[in-house]
Amino acid sequence: MCRNLTFSRRMKMASPGGGNFMGSQFVEPAVVPDVYISGVIGPEDIGDGNLRFTGYAKQEIFDRDGAVQFVIVNRLIIPRPVVIQSIKDTMRILGIASVDRLKSAH
Repeated sequence: MCRNLTFSRRMKMASPGGGNFMGSQFVEPAVVPDVYISGVIGPEDIGDGNLRFTGYAKQEIFDRDGAVQFVIVNRLIIPRPVVIQSIKDTMRILGIASVDRLKSAH
């Protein structure tokens, strides 16, 4: 069973070409879970214009007092143009106009 996806107003997605996906129909043929990550390892250049990002979650080791471990929870392979557009979209959503403003935000 396929599920048609409807995006809320808070979920504005832009295409790599700068267009808007809001009028498009997305299909989720199987439930795709959300994955929480604490950080990202990468990017790794894996060739053919693709980058791999590895997400991890920081969690406590229960049998050791205060020890933590970093568990790999996902890997994304993303074409370079999509990464570049995602950076631009993220900066726009966060209200960061340039790399200089990004540095001053920290």
